[in-house]
Amino acid sequence: MLNIHTIPCLNDNYSYVIHDEISNLVGVIDPSEFSSIDNFISKKLNKIDYIFNTHHHFDHVGGNKELKKKYSTKILGSKTDRKRIPEIDFLLSDGDNFKFGKINFNILFIPGHTSGHIAFYSKQEKIVFTGDVLFSLGCGRIFEGTYSQMFKSINKLKNLPKETNIFCGHEYTKKNLDFCKDDIISFNPDSIILIDFPGFNLKIAKFAKEKGIKVFYYISPKVWAWKKSRVE
Repeated sequence: MLNIHTIPCLNDNYSYVIHDEISNLVGVIDPSEFSSIDNFISKKLNKIDYIFNTHHHFDHVGGNKELKKKYSTKILGSKTDRKRIPEIDFLLSDGDNFKFGKINFNILFIPGHTSGHIAFYSKQEKIVFTGDVLFSLGCGRIFEGTYSQMFKSINKLKNLPKETNIFCGHEYTKKNLDFCKDDIISFNPDSIILIDFPGFNLKIAKFAKEKGIKVFYYISPKVWAWKKSRVE
């Protein structure tokens, strides 16, 4: 069984500590900083076997050097980022597989936000760590890649099994919700994006009815599956 612990870091980053109970391996996804991760690890697990980096931005690799020094961990990242991810040990490419105890992670190359961005997907655990490509209700900015690359990357994630749970790199839900409510409707007053999150549906549906909006799109919080429906 894989235990996943969400570690809030910096202003709005999410790092994740994963612990495979069978093999007792411990990993950290995108350690934004040393202190937050070390505080959790030193109290709970007292080891880090692997660090998984989705991309090279400092708010995702900021804890690499100090954590590696203290815990003698090995660091995984994109082959494209071999000169940009601090202390990297394992170079990964699209389609590679990495064994974390009994758990297999498939490497998905998803450029757009950066040129070397990857995701870590486990079919057996029904999880994917998407870094800064896909967030709750939105996607990442395009810094190094192209819009075409980002579109293809999002579609790659969209085509994962519907039961896949997404673990993203930032908490942008409210910002993205505000964008959906304000900006999108101003461009297309005949439609709305309705979010399938507890407590949000009724509020937005009521707002849509007040504005006379008849058509909305449904976005699954697990996998982006679009379908047309109506606000009655």
